[in-house]
Amino acid sequence: MLRLAQETRTNVQASADQVVGVIRIGFPPSVGAALIARSAATFRTQYPLTSVELHEGYSTALRDALLSDKLDIAVLTDATPNPLLEITPLYEECLWVFYKPGLIRLPGRKSAAIPLEALREVPLVQPGPENTLRRLLERTAQNGGFNLTVVLQSESLSVIRSLLEYEAGAHVSPYTALEPELKAGSIEGRQIEGLWVTRSLARRVDRPMTTAQEKFMGTLRQRICELTALAAGMLRCP
Repeated sequence: MLRLAQETRTNVQASADQVVGVIRIGFPPSVGAALIARSAATFRTQYPLTSVELHEGYSTALRDALLSDKLDIAVLTDATPNPLLEITPLYEECLWVFYKPGLIRLPGRKSAAIPLEALREVPLVQPGPENTLRRLLERTAQNGGFNLTVVLQSESLSVIRSLLEYEAGAHVSPYTALEPELKAGSIEGRQIEGLWVTRSLARRVDRPMTTAQEKFMGTLRQRICELTALAAGMLRCP
């Protein structure tokens, strides 16, 4: 209640040309660099009287943080409906498998997408079983009548990057998570047929939208438009 009163006072005190206040934003590691960091930097340049707190985590933890009022807004992956949350789809992103050049052999041309089953014997480095993406992969494999081979688990994208560098295995992730490394040539990758995740923006239904939050969401959507243009075919609006 105290925070709610403070937010209300902040909105009342803000003039038409002045945006103030603190925004607590949650996001999964795979969108940290490409989406959130750029959006936050742009937002702060445009609205220097605001303060932004960035909190990295996976979707289940981010949802719980929203519900316990530890976050104002969060980007969630394949979010499930919740009566206490307003969930707005932002975009869809395709999944890729990434690996050190020469580490594994995959069927078809290097530019062609592959079925998930092509990875059934490939050693994988993935987050734990409670991760939203991991559950999607396991469910898809189970429906196809095969198993995936996860040999190493890490919740840290930076650790996974290092494990790829050390040729510890391959990693399945949304395209933009490792796009810089792919373009630099330090890793290779192939799109996985038919596998996409939906990124959504979530906030509590019983919290008023502050001016700062509204402006940040506008900045976020502008960055999504930029990413959609830069990564043609890898992202799509729902």
